[in-house]
Amino acid sequence: MNSNIEKHDITLVAVDAFADIPLGEAKNKMAVSAYAGYYNYNFGPNYVRNLGTMNIGANDPNFIGNKAIAGPGNLQPTIGTGNIIYAQAGLLLPSQAEKPKIRIQPFAAYTHKNFEAFDKSSNQFDIGANWFIDGHHAKITTQYSTRPVYTSPTESPSSKGEFIVQFQIYL
Repeated sequence: MNSNIEKHDITLVAVDAFADIPLGEAKNKMAVSAYAGYYNYNFGPNYVRNLGTMNIGANDPNFIGNKAIAGPGNLQPTIGTGNIIYAQAGLLLPSQAEKPKIRIQPFAAYTHKNFEAFDKSSNQFDIGANWFIDGHHAKITTQYSTRPVYTSPTESPSSKGEFIVQFQIYL
């Protein structure tokens, strides 16, 4: 076991912008929301952090295929030394009632990651909808996302999909 501790300076630079713009007639309460960000991270040579939300994956000792560098389950390279470009946009659909019980906001997102540890960059796409219930007191999000799967640091990543359902409540 290597007990040497390596230390590196860390530099994190980010630029982002957000817009929430009403659309059409005020009575329809439509809006477009957009967010974009550029991130330049330096955590040290070839640093990559793999994360998997609610990951229940476990190594299968009988698996004989190409194993993902990130590990089992839905782990993916999330941050690391390199650059990330992220953009997201949503459209709050018009309401037909004075006080609607449910509002729907379809959205789409794109992420481009170019990490020093990999020779090829990755592209990710998300599409989904927010279902606002009774204003912002409750929200259900349904989303389909792609994620990169690297089996070699020199090859282009393949892509796997995941379907996400989230529920949020405000008391």
